[in-house]
Amino acid sequence: MSKPLPHQIIMKAGLVAEQRVRLFNCAYNLECLEMLFLDLPPIFTFSDLPRRRPCPDDLWRAQDEAKWQDLRESGHLDDCAPHPGSFVHKITVLNNYIEERVFLDQIRSSRLFRHSIASEQPRFIQAWIASRPTVLQSVADSDMSTTEASCKDSVVHVVAILHHIPLKTVYASLGWQVSESSMRLAREMFKTFLEQKGEASRKCLWHAVGIYAMLRGVQHLACYDTLSFCVAINYIWAYDCMAVPAAHGEIIRLDRQRPKVDVWVRNGGPLRLHITGVGILNGHESRTRLMADAIKMMRSQIAWRNISHGLAAGFEQTLRGVRPTLVSE
Repeated sequence: MSKPLPHQIIMKAGLVAEQRVRLFNCAYNLECLEMLFLDLPPIFTFSDLPRRRPCPDDLWRAQDEAKWQDLRESGHLDDCAPHPGSFVHKITVLNNYIEERVFLDQIRSSRLFRHSIASEQPRFIQAWIASRPTVLQSVADSDMSTTEASCKDSVVHVVAILHHIPLKTVYASLGWQVSESSMRLAREMFKTFLEQKGEASRKCLWHAVGIYAMLRGVQHLACYDTLSFCVAINYIWAYDCMAVPAAHGEIIRLDRQRPKVDVWVRNGGPLRLHITGVGILNGHESRTRLMADAIKMMRSQIAWRNISHGLAAGFEQTLRGVRPTLVSE
């Protein structure tokens, strides 16, 4: 039996080390997803992870030793690799968002901290957010043409939405497990968001449509994809319900015409908004089509059926004008 060559030994050791790094990052990723979708603070932080971040995706997916060695020699093991890949990008975006959320939650919950910076709190928070790593700002604030390439995962779209508007407001606007008075309050907050943050609200709509277009028709969603889909459907519904639709004007396809969408996001204007599978957003009819398609989508899921069917039940209640309870009737 021949002995393994030196580069084979190096490759095996490198893969074992990479498995450990990715395992730790996957565990942290789950922590971040719990905070993102369920408001459960993470048990450990990004600083608890191994100092070396995961290698680029193309190195991880190398099919043979020769390809792995070529990529390694070209610098793809470095932390500064030019294209780290979607796995690293998602972890980085999630981490930056979670750190921001945890910090802002601490400010809101700590009387001592609020009192110590009471006179400077708005300026202090703005300065802190402005100092955040650019990767989160690039997802939340860049134009659509540059953001599109980095949004291959539904979670990145969700982070971009929740960077501007709380998840609770999105859900409560449709009455998800809240009282009638809480729903009315959330709708007022959503309307205020549309009126005062027009560009941000339009950008969030683009991200919601991106999730819808990405996942529509997929029958084997990841668990978090079902929750991303729910966020998207709720945001599109609330936007269609509370934004004033244009009766006339050019039709713009939100999921296809990127340059035109980018201009609309920045400047607004009386355009008729179109989504493939839904049609033009024009009020009750488009919301009915949206929710009917969402119900069909969730009912057809093969993976995570309990979650998917529970969300479908909530969508059905919304369609009937009932506040969703996530309990099938």
